[in-house]
Amino acid sequence: VANALEYIHSKNVVYRDLKPQNIGFASIEDGQENKSINVKLMDFGLARELPSSVLPYNNNSKNNMLFNMTGTVGTMRYMSPEICLNKPYGLEADIYSWSIVSYGILTQTRPY
Repeated sequence: VANALEYIHSKNVVYRDLKPQNIGFASIEDGQENKSINVKLMDFGLARELPSSVLPYNNNSKNNMLFNMTGTVGTMRYMSPEICLNKPYGLEADIYSWSIVSYGILTQTRPY
């Protein structure tokens, strides 16, 4: 999942709805009785491309990572505080959601 987020973020896309229900698994067989499981990030319905003026991978300034999307989107339990408060947000909103999902996977509990 982290690799998928890294990839879409490198394309300047914010996923905006990371939750366990949007993580899928696919079994891959190579024809020689070798199987592997691939993790898939699904449902890009709320994903949005960052404006071209925002280049988070080329500048370390936090202000350049933010942009003003309005409206509350996603699933409240996994939503970053910036989205909940209708404040400007960017790629870091997905990182927050991934931390909530990861916490749940590792502890089998909710962080709050």
